[in-house]
Amino acid sequence: MRWNSQPGVSYRVYWRESSSSVWQGMVEAGEKNEVTIKGKNKDDHVFAVGAVGGVPISVG
Repeated sequence: MRWNSQPGVSYRVYWRESSSSVWQGMVEAGEKNEVTIKGKNKDDHVFAVGAVGGVPISVG
């Protein structure tokens, strides 16, 4: 996943199965603007990026 990041902001990437209504996992991305989530099929999951201390926004 890639996103537009802001300098000095740490990010988290969240995921859930498309049939779930709650986030099921999360990985710390730090101040990077991309991360690879292994073992999660993009067709079966919804992903979101959120700033640490912010609210996740779905991206797929």
